Amino acid sequence: MDEVQEDLWETSQDIYVLILEGFSKQTKKDLGGIAKMKKNEPALIKEIRNAGIGLAVKQVLEGNYGDARRTLKEILETDPENLEIQTLISETYLMENKIKEAKRWLNKVFSKKSDYPRALYNLSVIQSERKEWEKAVEVYNETKVF
Repeated sequence: MDEVQEDLWETSQDIYVLILEGFSKQTKKDLGGIAKMKKNEPALIKEIRNAGIGLAVKQVLEGNYGDARRTLKEILETDPENLEIQTLISETYLMENKIKEAKRWLNKVFSKKSDYPRALYNLSVIQSERKEWEKAVEVYNETKVF
């Protein structure tokens, strides 16, 4: 990443933080408004989700996995069925080698969509770490990513 790209990355992350901080203050005042907002403003919810993901990525890059999980769980409160967010939470546990917790979150995803590619990929990573090579390859081949 060159210097200009790094500056753009940092600026975008600062914007994400500002958006999410403003959203967090509002939701703490009126949690009931989230449901109305979700129903009436899906584009806004998507932007808030993206901002939160951006903040979580920043927190992960800084090594703040617990903060990243808290951020992702806040987003999950606005969209409890979001498989992407649940999978990202599992990844924060994987980064800390907390396999049991990672697998618990992956199982939540699989209970809703047994062939969710990113979750399958993460499961194959867990199996590789456990040296369960055949299972890892089998699951990886199910991801249909490539």
